[in-house]
Amino acid sequence: MDIELADHYDRMNKVVSELLKGNNPTQIATVTGFKRAEVLEYIEEWKQVVRNDSTARERAKKPSLALTNITLCSLKRPGRP
Repeated sequence: MDIELADHYDRMNKVVSELLKGNNPTQIATVTGFKRAEVLEYIEEWKQVVRNDSTARERAKKPSLALTNITLCSLKRPGRP
C-alpha cells in the first residue's frame, strides 16, 4: 500500500510541476500521458492539501520547494516521523 501511495504522490507531483510551469490541464495531460480527468483530480487534491496545511501553503509560495515539501507533508501520518 505504501508503494501505491508513493506512486499516487509521484503522479500528483508531476501534474503540479507542470501546473507551476503555467501549463493548463489539457497541456499537462499531453505532457504526462495522464487522462485530463485524472489531471483535474490531482490538481484539486493538491489544492486541498495546500488549503489544509499552513506549512504547505507557505512552501507553495516558493515553487522550487513546493513539490517536494508538499508531498513530504502529505505523506506524514500520525505515528510516523
